Amino acid sequence: MRFNIEKHLQKIAEKKEKVKEKKKAKKKRQKEKIRELKKIETHKRVLKKRREQYKPIHIKNLRHRQNQRYYKKKRAKELEEHRLKGDVYGFYRIIITKNYEQVNELSYSWWMLTAYDKFNKYVSENNSNVICEKIIAQSNKQNEEPVINEILLLKKINPNEDDGVRELRNEYGTFIEHKIINNNKYAIIAKQPWYIPETYNVYGYNPVTDRKTGRWIFDNIINKDCTKENLKNIFMCDNKIIIQYNSDFDFITCKTPNECIRLYNGLQQATDPKNKYIIYSGFISESHKTWLYNQLEEKTGWNRTQLYKTRG
Repeated sequence: MRFNIEKHLQKIAEKKEKVKEKKKAKKKRQKEKIRELKKIETHKRVLKKRREQYKPIHIKNLRHRQNQRYYKKKRAKELEEHRLKGDVYGFYRIIITKNYEQVNELSYSWWMLTAYDKFNKYVSENNSNVICEKIIAQSNKQNEEPVINEILLLKKINPNEDDGVRELRNEYGTFIEHKIINNNKYAIIAKQPWYIPETYNVYGYNPVTDRKTGRWIFDNIINKDCTKENLKNIFMCDNKIIIQYNSDFDFITCKTPNECIRLYNGLQQATDPKNKYIIYSGFISESHKTWLYNQLEEKTGWNRTQLYKTRG
């Protein structure tokens, strides 16, 4: 039997073709498998992203509902506490007025007792912080009436519950109508005088832009660093108050001799009587005035005409 080489070569070629087709089919399956895996991964990432986007919203809504329940309970508890104390709900404001017109607002509150507490605190701080209040001279009046500064506690008027009461006792005990000129939506339920501190020319500070109040003078000059080794002697000379130390002195220039006396008395009243290191000596004697003006002239470099000036 003769060997047919052509058939043999044809069989070999067919085997090679089959091997190639198998490899192609295998590669195709692998690519499809990779595509499926990528598709699955992409789908997982999309789902994860959606879950992450939804999760904060869900948590936020959950927390919002929890906060609502918490604050509802807290609000109910607060309302019960206010009811037991006899408190009254409303809108209350604390303002400063000048000649019955509002010039400043200090605070507001939704409860009457809280508003009264704030009002009393403002009044107490004002009384303690102002050693000498500003006094309007007879020549400095507005519309021929003295300037009146007050602190007012107001309650917003409810038209359905308003009883029309607008009267408070004046300084003579007479009931008079009280209303704010530039605001008729609030009723005045309490008022007190509001003191504006007078300012003074302290040597070493600008006499126009950096004037100091009586409280500042007391806290930063008179009542500061008082010791046995640093006694302070306070006395007056014309319209000046001298604070003398062991080695130096400060002085304050007032507008008039009467203003000087008023500031001196206010500082003396603010000083603790038990403080032995601050001495108030009143007016300097005439025999010592020349010595004092020599000291002032040496310290300031001012001429005598400027030093002798008793008004300004």
